[in-house]
Amino acid sequence: MTMISAQATIKADDIDGCLPLLLEHMEEHATVIRTGKGAVMVSPFGSVEIRRQPDDLFLEAKASSVEVLSMMRVFIAEHVFEFAGETASIVWSDVVKADQAPPHFQKLTVTSVFDVTPRMRRVQFSCERIAAFTGDAGYHVRLLLSPRRADPVWPAMDINGRLRWPTGDDALVSRVYTIRNVDIRSSLVEIDFVLHDKPGPAAIWAVQARAGDTVGVLGPSGGQVAPADHYIIAGDETALPAISRILADLPAHCRGVALIEVQDRAEMQQLSHPADFEVRWLLRDTAHPGTTTLLQDAVAALPKPSAPDAYFVWISCEFAACNAIRLYLRENWRTPKGSYLATSYWRRGKYSDGISAQEPHDEH
Repeated sequence: MTMISAQATIKADDIDGCLPLLLEHMEEHATVIRTGKGAVMVSPFGSVEIRRQPDDLFLEAKASSVEVLSMMRVFIAEHVFEFAGETASIVWSDVVKADQAPPHFQKLTVTSVFDVTPRMRRVQFSCERIAAFTGDAGYHVRLLLSPRRADPVWPAMDINGRLRWPTGDDALVSRVYTIRNVDIRSSLVEIDFVLHDKPGPAAIWAVQARAGDTVGVLGPSGGQVAPADHYIIAGDETALPAISRILADLPAHCRGVALIEVQDRAEMQQLSHPADFEVRWLLRDTAHPGTTTLLQDAVAALPKPSAPDAYFVWISCEFAACNAIRLYLRENWRTPKGSYLATSYWRRGKYSDGISAQEPHDEH
């Protein structure tokens, strides 16, 4: 795979103080291999080398595409300023022009809207660069909704590689969503929106969406599972678009089970999956979302994978349920840290759009 790269020098008042904090935080997102003067950080998106020089830090980021490199650049820049303070500066080898749109941004235009099930609405979009959603691209995008139907103001990069967001009357609603389907030949992508009883701004937008409406997106990134032979997947309807993508992309030899909680039989969907994969639908019926222990009980009823089995567990659901399953995996199955991903997609009592009403809480 051909990799592209960008180099930078970082200056700050307290380089030696901020570097350990930066590396410690990066361990939550990547494998950090420490060296004598810094570290190399490796993730599914690419790699970052950072090392101490006499007067500054040298940094080199490598990724497989311009879009992913752009996302890595923004991620790095935000965390540098978080730990080094606002007096820090980053000078990139390829000069970043102030106020330009980031390479991982594009506009989507609504082409059609329809309901997949009574509680799931699908919006189809035409896109500017379909290639960004192909190959090893991730599943998730950050959807940007503008209060202005005409001439919306989108985020732009500054010379340090950070995103500058519109404020005031131009402030955007930002939510993370899963790209449900990609049609390369027609340059179309589809996003599913759960129609909650108490919808947030993105679900309300989906209800009102019409052909010709425009949104912005940043991404895609993330969402894929780690390589394994045996998978255990559990989630509610907010995770159903991601589960659908995961199952469809798994190699044919994979086996496992997907546990999916939905309201009733009307919310069950036809899903593509490997032949040795089982899909179990857990129905709440009259219970409200987030009030049952269906997912926790279903995971607890599964036999623990055998010691030699190369398995991966993917959990995405309501905050309390996610925490309960994560604790069960740690204490009862002793699942190694790199063998599961648990993400709280929403929290009962708060509206939930797409992946989350707030930032997703990921744990690898």
